[in-house]
Amino acid sequence: MRSLALLLTLAACAGNATRNTPVTPVEPLRVELPRALRGIPVAVELEVGATEVAGAHHEGLLQVKQPGLFGLSDEQKQQLYGSAKELAVLGVITELKRQGLDVRIGTAAADGAKLGGRVARIVLNTFGDGIGGFGSAGDYWEARIELEGLTLWRRGEARELGRIEAYAKLAPSPAKMGWEAALQSMIAMAQIMASMAQIAAGSISGTSFPAMTYDLDKTPHSPLEIAGRHAAVEILRRFAAQRPN
Repeated sequence: MRSLALLLTLAACAGNATRNTPVTPVEPLRVELPRALRGIPVAVELEVGATEVAGAHHEGLLQVKQPGLFGLSDEQKQQLYGSAKELAVLGVITELKRQGLDVRIGTAAADGAKLGGRVARIVLNTFGDGIGGFGSAGDYWEARIELEGLTLWRRGEARELGRIEAYAKLAPSPAKMGWEAALQSMIAMAQIMASMAQIAAGSISGTSFPAMTYDLDKTPHSPLEIAGRHAAVEILRRFAAQRPN
């Protein structure tokens, strides 16, 4: 009994790893722009061809990852993950511009600089609000992006900035379980339990279950974009740390 209680406690802690993490500011704090980058065009080229994209929808107090039967539809996954790479890069570029860089896309000018690297991995997770808040997984969504091989070239000199990982959390989650979905869930679970009994009795050859449905709300920002913005600030900080103003 004690072992079971301990396992449940550990599962709860693992499931709630980011539940109490504060929501990430949409706009990071401004940093002083390194003198070497002021007043010159800076080309940004972040490769996304080999980017790994992962993530899932979660429900319940233990933030359980939802399997295909109970997860988002293929269309909703496409809406959330289809432009994930581009959103992360857009976030980096948007914040570099807001911080004062003259950002260019493509080839670097002869008198300018170039920031290169690759987006290695992206993770986007959504956490639902249960049924009217009951059994909520936290009602937020989060993103982690990993940038690797970051290098800034200026006048033939290369500054290795290494690897940067950025995280962002926004609330509420765009993925919501409606009352219709909740009813489908209860029906599906009842069918599963009945089918398990029939299988145990050897009186069933096969069965199918209804898929869950969710509402997917439109939001002004994605945590992918915001994570990219905070990664941009870290890029500037690292460059400034290596090269004083």
